[in-house]
Amino acid sequence: MIRTHLFSLIFLGIISLNVAVKFRNEPLDRAECTWREGRGGRGKGPRDFIVDCTTPQGNKYNCTYTGNPHHCHWYTQGNQSRFYSKLADEAAINQLTACSRDSLEYERECPGVFFYKAIVTIPLQPRF
Repeated sequence: MIRTHLFSLIFLGIISLNVAVKFRNEPLDRAECTWREGRGGRGKGPRDFIVDCTTPQGNKYNCTYTGNPHHCHWYTQGNQSRFYSKLADEAAINQLTACSRDSLEYERECPGVFFYKAIVTIPLQPRF
């Protein structure tokens, strides 16, 4: 109940998007992933879409996509959380990892607004 209530508050924009939100879908590597918005500054500038994942084996990886969602009227009308949830869906569905794509776009509501992969961190696994 608390988790559902928290998600509702985030969706309504009552809670800051700096809170990590769990992906609704898993990538093919079955990692549990979260997303959050990173702000490069205030105002209508670029935003970061930050993805953090942990595989069932305990390996962690993350990536950051950067773009300017303010070019999308739907985003600026209070749909920020929904926008990022849709980016998370695109990052995960039918993808090997949540960081597989070079760019993300929520084509239905915000065509032409792209977030491009800027940073990927995949720790090296120890060799035995």
